[in-house]
Amino acid sequence: MNEFKKYLEKIENPVHREKLEGLLRHIADEIDFDLMDRIIEYNIEDKKDMTRFWR
Repeated sequence: MNEFKKYLEKIENPVHREKLEGLLRHIADEIDFDLMDRIIEYNIEDKKDMTRFWR
């Protein structure tokens, strides 16, 4: 959940922040943060050949 704190802090509306926090708490165990880091490092937006990324 700590990974999301920086995003939650940016949400000004407390109701929206609370709803998002509840959702994130629900799905946080399902998220593969290592894969997220790899995707960000690879900078997918600039890559054309996505099959190379997944190999």
